[in-house]
Amino acid sequence: MTTTTTTTSERSAGGSGSGRRLRAGGAAAGAALMSASAALLLLSSLLAFAPDVAVRATTNFCGVDWGDASMDCENRKSCPLGTDEECNPGTVCWADTMCDTATGGGILHDLDHPTHMRFCGKSWGDANDNCKLSRHCPSGDKRECKGKDEECFSYLADCNYLEMIGGP
Repeated sequence: MTTTTTTTSERSAGGSGSGRRLRAGGAAAGAALMSASAALLLLSSLLAFAPDVAVRATTNFCGVDWGDASMDCENRKSCPLGTDEECNPGTVCWADTMCDTATGGGILHDLDHPTHMRFCGKSWGDANDNCKLSRHCPSGDKRECKGKDEECFSYLADCNYLEMIGGP
């Protein structure tokens, strides 16, 4: 395969040969095209499996067996990397369980989950400075707030529901 690149001056001269022509060798151009094709094939193969890997990562949970790992999902510890080391002693990591972190499974083990950092207050500072269990608003809806003119604020710096209840 041989490719020809024509300069601007040659195009403006009507291709009469008065401009400079660059010619790439057939073997070099073919090798470059094969490398690009191989890379594209590899990338498309990896992307084809990416959704499946992401789903499995959210359904990996610890238990003594698969059935145990698939029960009581909210209280179950997830193992997103799929390793037994992520689990408590006496349990191992099971893939493709009935639990899913995307639907709340493992929430009681996830300190960074947004629902644990939402509290009511008249301002973000008020909610952060005066957070307590009675002011927790896990859904983020201000209707959970009992105080007058209070709203539910998220990602408070010093407040975490799980830490307050002695969580993980």
